[in-house]
Amino acid sequence: MFSNLSKGSVLYGLDRRDKIKWFTASIEKVAPGMSKTAPNMFGQFPELRLDIVANINGEQKEFQQVPGNNAIADFGEKSFVIADNKDSLYNYVKSLKETSKSILDSAPYHESLIPQYDEVLNDLIPGSTDNAKVKALEDKVDSLTNQLAEAIALLKSGTIKQKDWTMIMIKFRSASEHTDLLKKVKHMKKYISELEECLEEAVENEDLEFRDRRYPDYESDDEEMYARRGGGRYGYRGRSRM
Repeated sequence: MFSNLSKGSVLYGLDRRDKIKWFTASIEKVAPGMSKTAPNMFGQFPELRLDIVANINGEQKEFQQVPGNNAIADFGEKSFVIADNKDSLYNYVKSLKETSKSILDSAPYHESLIPQYDEVLNDLIPGSTDNAKVKALEDKVDSLTNQLAEAIALLKSGTIKQKDWTMIMIKFRSASEHTDLLKKVKHMKKYISELEECLEEAVENEDLEFRDRRYPDYESDDEEMYARRGGGRYGYRGRSRM
C-alpha cells in the first residue's frame, strides 16, 4: 500500500503521456493529503489520501490525492499510473492490455450496430437520420465534382488541336493519372446514386400534393437532353478505344 512508502522508497510507474513506458522513481516526500470522506458517528474512518513527490529521471513530479490503502493509482489516459511495487504494476499493465484487446475485438460488432441504431432512430422519427447522411454524401459529391472539373480543365488547357484529342485520351488512359481520375468518377457515380436514393426516400415520406409542387419531373428533362446530345450525356459514348 502507498501508506507504507516513505522518503527514499522506490515508486514504480507507467508514463502514458506519449509513448507508453515504465519507470522507477525515488520518493522524495510523502505527506497526508485531504481526506475524501469525513468521519461519522458510526465510527467510519476517512479514506487516507497522500501527496507523493518523486524524482522521475531527474524531473520532480507530485502525485496528489493518492489513495493510501491502494497499491495502484491511475491518473487517467495520457497521464500516469503509479504502483507501490513492481508486481502490482505488472498485473495492472496486463489488465490494461486485455481491456484494449477486448475493445479491439468488439469493434466489428459495434460497427454493425450503427446502421441498426440508425434504422431504429429513423423508425421512431422518420427522416431523423437522413439529414446527416445526405449532408455527408453532398460533401463527397461536391468534392469529387471539383476534382473532376480541375481534371477536365487540365485536359482542355494549352494549344491542343481537335485531331490530337483521341491520342491524348489514349495516352491519358494508359497513365496513372487516368486511373486516379477513373476511380474518382466511379466514386462520384456511387455517391450520386446513394444521394438520389436518400432524396427519393425523403420525397416518399412527404405529403403527395406538397411534394408535387416542390419536385418537378426532372427525369423527362434529362431524357430530352440526353437525346439531343446523341445518346451520351457528354457526347463521349460511341467512341471506340484503340
